[in-house]
Amino acid sequence: MVPLPLPLPLRLRLRLRGAAARSFAFVRDGDNWTCTSSILSTFMPLRASMDDARRQVPLPADGDVVLQVNKDQVVDTDELSDVLASPRAEVWTDVRFGPGQTFEWMELWLAMSLSGSILRMNTQPSAHQSGVVAPMFGWGAYATVTGPDLAYLTKRVVDGIWEVGVIGHGPDGNSLAHLVAEQVRVWDENFRAREVDFALCAAAGPADPAAGRFVLPRSDHSIVVTWQ
Repeated sequence: MVPLPLPLPLRLRLRLRGAAARSFAFVRDGDNWTCTSSILSTFMPLRASMDDARRQVPLPADGDVVLQVNKDQVVDTDELSDVLASPRAEVWTDVRFGPGQTFEWMELWLAMSLSGSILRMNTQPSAHQSGVVAPMFGWGAYATVTGPDLAYLTKRVVDGIWEVGVIGHGPDGNSLAHLVAEQVRVWDENFRAREVDFALCAAAGPADPAAGRFVLPRSDHSIVVTWQ
Protein backbone atom coordinates (compact mmCIF):
# COMPACT_ATOMS: atom_id res chain seq x y z
CA MET A 1 0.00 0.00 0.00
CA VAL A 2 1.37 3.39 -0.94
CA PRO A 3 1.38 5.70 2.11
CA LEU A 4 -0.69 8.85 1.80
CA PRO A 5 1.42 12.01 1.51
CA LEU A 6 1.60 14.17 4.61
CA PRO A 7 -0.33 17.45 4.32
CA LEU A 8 1.83 20.40 3.41
CA PRO A 9 2.15 22.99 6.18
CA LEU A 10 0.76 26.49 5.81
CA ARG A 11 3.69 28.89 6.11
CA LEU A 12 3.05 32.45 7.24
CA ARG A 13 5.02 35.44 8.40
CA LEU A 14 2.96 37.38 10.92
CA ARG A 15 3.59 40.56 12.89
CA LEU A 16 1.81 40.20 16.22
CA ARG A 17 0.48 43.53 17.50
CA GLY A 18 3.51 45.38 16.18
CA ALA A 19 6.07 43.06 17.78
CA ALA A 20 8.93 41.59 15.80
CA ALA A 21 7.58 39.35 13.06
CA ARG A 22 7.65 35.58 13.38
CA SER A 23 7.67 32.89 10.70
CA PHE A 24 5.21 30.06 11.35
CA ALA A 25 4.36 26.66 9.98
CA PHE A 26 0.77 25.53 10.62
CA VAL A 27 -0.93 22.20 9.87
CA ARG A 28 -4.69 21.78 9.60
CA ASP A 29 -6.50 20.33 12.61
CA GLY A 30 -10.18 20.15 11.71
CA ASP A 31 -11.43 23.72 11.38
CA ASN A 32 -8.27 25.08 13.02
CA TRP A 33 -4.56 25.22 12.31
CA THR A 34 -1.93 24.04 14.80
CA CYS A 35 1.55 25.56 14.87
CA THR A 36 4.43 23.14 14.30
CA SER A 37 7.24 25.71 14.28
CA SER A 38 7.75 29.37 15.17
CA ILE A 39 10.92 31.33 14.51
CA LEU A 40 11.72 34.98 15.19
CA SER A 41 11.88 36.72 11.83
CA THR A 42 14.03 39.78 11.21
CA PHE A 43 13.80 39.95 7.42
CA MET A 44 14.08 43.21 5.55
CA PRO A 45 10.52 44.60 5.29
CA LEU A 46 8.64 44.02 2.08
CA ARG A 47 8.47 46.91 -0.37
CA ALA A 48 5.80 48.80 -2.33
CA SER A 49 2.31 47.28 -2.34
CA MET A 50 3.47 44.22 -0.35
CA ASP A 51 4.91 46.32 2.50
CA ASP A 52 3.49 46.25 6.02
CA ALA A 53 1.24 49.25 6.63
CA ARG A 54 3.31 51.41 8.94
CA ARG A 55 4.60 54.95 9.34
CA GLN A 56 7.71 56.54 10.79
CA VAL A 57 7.36 59.01 13.68
CA PRO A 58 10.60 60.94 14.38
CA LEU A 59 11.48 61.69 18.02
CA PRO A 60 12.84 64.38 17.95
CA ALA A 61 12.49 66.04 14.56
CA ASP A 62 16.12 65.43 13.52
CA GLY A 63 15.36 61.73 13.00
CA ASP A 64 17.95 60.33 15.41
CA VAL A 65 15.13 58.46 17.16
CA VAL A 66 12.22 57.10 15.13
CA LEU A 67 9.16 55.10 16.16
CA GLN A 68 7.88 52.51 13.68
CA VAL A 69 4.09 52.60 14.03
CA ASN A 70 1.99 49.81 12.56
CA LYS A 71 -1.51 50.12 11.15
CA ASP A 72 -3.39 49.10 14.30
CA GLN A 73 -1.40 51.31 16.68
CA VAL A 74 -2.62 54.80 17.58
CA VAL A 75 0.09 57.43 18.08
CA ASP A 76 -0.39 61.20 18.14
CA THR A 77 2.69 62.64 16.45
CA ASP A 78 2.16 66.13 17.84
CA GLU A 79 1.83 64.91 21.43
CA LEU A 80 5.12 63.01 21.19
CA SER A 81 7.19 65.59 19.29
CA ASP A 82 9.15 66.72 22.40
CA VAL A 83 8.62 63.71 24.65
CA LEU A 84 12.35 62.87 24.92
CA ALA A 85 13.07 66.41 26.16
CA SER A 86 10.98 65.75 29.28
CA PRO A 87 12.63 64.35 32.45
CA ARG A 88 13.66 60.70 32.35
CA ALA A 89 12.18 58.15 34.79
CA GLU A 90 14.11 54.88 35.23
CA VAL A 91 12.59 51.74 36.71
CA TRP A 92 14.62 48.57 37.25
CA THR A 93 12.88 45.20 37.33
CA ASP A 94 15.38 42.78 38.94
CA VAL A 95 14.64 40.50 35.96
CA ARG A 96 17.93 39.08 34.68
CA PHE A 97 19.19 37.52 31.45
CA GLY A 98 22.40 35.52 31.23
CA PRO A 99 24.63 34.99 28.17
CA GLY A 100 22.76 33.52 25.24
CA GLN A 101 19.29 33.96 26.74
CA THR A 102 16.80 35.49 24.33
CA PHE A 103 14.61 38.52 25.08
CA GLU A 104 12.06 37.52 22.42
CA TRP A 105 9.49 35.88 24.72
CA MET A 106 9.51 38.79 27.17
CA GLU A 107 9.00 41.17 24.24
CA LEU A 108 6.17 39.00 22.91
CA TRP A 109 4.52 39.05 26.34
CA LEU A 110 4.67 42.85 26.39
CA ALA A 111 3.19 43.00 22.89
CA MET A 112 0.27 40.87 24.04
CA SER A 113 -0.30 42.32 27.52
CA LEU A 114 0.16 46.08 27.08
CA SER A 115 -2.91 47.97 25.88
CA GLY A 116 -0.83 49.86 23.31
CA SER A 117 1.29 46.82 22.43
CA ILE A 118 4.91 47.63 21.54
CA LEU A 119 6.60 49.57 18.76
CA ARG A 120 10.08 49.34 17.35
CA MET A 121 12.07 52.44 18.33
CA ASN A 122 15.06 52.81 16.01
CA THR A 123 17.94 54.97 17.22
CA GLN A 124 21.12 56.39 15.72
CA PRO A 125 24.50 56.23 17.53
CA SER A 126 24.45 60.02 17.85
CA ALA A 127 21.34 59.76 20.06
CA HIS A 128 23.15 57.31 22.36
CA GLN A 129 26.30 59.39 22.53
CA SER A 130 24.42 62.59 23.36
CA GLY A 131 22.44 60.84 26.10
CA VAL A 132 19.05 61.45 24.47
CA VAL A 133 18.24 57.74 24.81
CA ALA A 134 19.71 54.66 26.49
CA PRO A 135 18.05 51.80 24.58
CA MET A 136 18.40 48.08 25.19
CA PHE A 137 20.24 47.35 21.92
CA GLY A 138 22.52 49.12 19.47
CA TRP A 139 19.69 49.42 16.94
CA GLY A 140 17.27 50.79 19.57
CA ALA A 141 14.57 49.15 21.71
CA TYR A 142 10.94 48.20 21.89
CA ALA A 143 8.73 50.97 23.26
CA THR A 144 5.10 51.60 24.14
CA VAL A 145 3.05 54.79 23.98
CA THR A 146 0.05 56.02 25.97
CA GLY A 147 -1.12 59.47 24.88
CA PRO A 148 1.80 61.88 25.38
CA ASP A 149 3.88 59.33 27.34
CA LEU A 150 6.59 57.00 26.06
CA ALA A 151 8.36 54.10 27.78
CA TYR A 152 11.07 51.88 26.31
CA LEU A 153 13.26 48.96 27.38
CA THR A 154 16.82 49.36 28.56
CA LYS A 155 19.35 47.17 30.38
CA ARG A 156 22.41 47.33 32.63
CA VAL A 157 25.04 44.89 33.86
CA VAL A 158 24.49 43.57 37.40
CA ASP A 159 26.81 40.88 38.77
CA GLY A 160 28.00 40.10 35.27
CA ILE A 161 24.54 39.60 33.69
CA TRP A 162 21.90 41.86 32.19
CA GLU A 163 19.09 43.39 34.23
CA VAL A 164 16.05 44.69 32.34
CA GLY A 165 14.89 48.24 32.99
CA VAL A 166 12.33 50.66 31.60
CA ILE A 167 12.81 54.36 30.82
CA GLY A 168 9.77 56.63 30.71
CA HIS A 169 9.25 60.15 29.38
CA GLY A 170 6.26 62.45 29.32
CA PRO A 171 3.82 63.98 31.81
CA ASP A 172 3.08 60.55 33.30
CA GLY A 173 6.08 58.69 31.93
CA ASN A 174 7.02 57.44 35.39
CA SER A 175 3.68 55.62 35.76
CA LEU A 176 3.95 54.14 32.28
CA ALA A 177 7.48 52.92 33.01
CA HIS A 178 6.25 51.26 36.22
CA LEU A 179 3.38 49.62 34.33
CA VAL A 180 5.76 48.13 31.74
CA ALA A 181 8.18 47.03 34.46
CA GLU A 182 5.37 45.27 36.30
CA GLN A 183 4.46 43.31 33.17
CA VAL A 184 8.11 42.29 32.77
CA ARG A 185 7.97 40.93 36.35
CA VAL A 186 4.65 39.16 35.73
CA TRP A 187 6.16 37.40 32.72
CA ASP A 188 9.31 36.49 34.67
CA GLU A 189 7.49 35.15 37.74
CA ASN A 190 4.55 33.36 36.11
CA PHE A 191 5.26 32.63 32.46
CA ARG A 192 9.00 32.64 31.74
CA ALA A 193 9.35 28.88 32.24
CA ARG A 194 6.33 28.03 30.06
CA GLU A 195 6.19 27.12 26.40
CA VAL A 196 4.35 29.43 23.99
CA ASP A 197 1.79 27.89 21.66
CA PHE A 198 0.31 29.52 18.55
CA ALA A 199 -2.84 28.50 16.71
CA LEU A 200 -5.24 29.77 14.03
CA CYS A 201 -8.77 29.17 15.30
CA ALA A 202 -12.11 29.48 13.52
CA ALA A 203 -13.85 29.86 16.91
CA ALA A 204 -11.17 31.15 19.27
CA GLY A 205 -13.25 31.74 22.37
CA PRO A 206 -12.46 34.43 24.96
CA ALA A 207 -9.03 35.68 25.88
CA ASP A 208 -7.74 35.17 29.43
CA PRO A 209 -4.63 37.35 29.87
CA ALA A 210 -4.23 36.43 33.55
CA ALA A 211 -3.84 32.81 32.47
CA GLY A 212 -1.55 33.69 29.55
CA ARG A 213 -4.12 33.30 26.76
CA PHE A 214 -4.44 36.07 24.16
CA VAL A 215 -6.71 36.24 21.11
CA LEU A 216 -5.94 38.45 18.10
CA PRO A 217 -9.11 38.68 15.96
CA ARG A 218 -8.82 38.31 12.19
CA SER A 219 -11.43 38.24 9.44
CA ASP A 220 -10.99 34.47 9.01
CA HIS A 221 -9.12 32.50 11.69
CA SER A 222 -8.12 34.39 14.84
CA ILE A 223 -4.56 34.05 16.14
CA VAL A 224 -4.43 32.50 19.61
CA VAL A 225 -1.23 32.89 21.63
CA THR A 226 -1.02 30.79 24.79
CA TRP A 227 1.62 30.41 27.47
CA GLN A 228 1.08 26.83 28.67
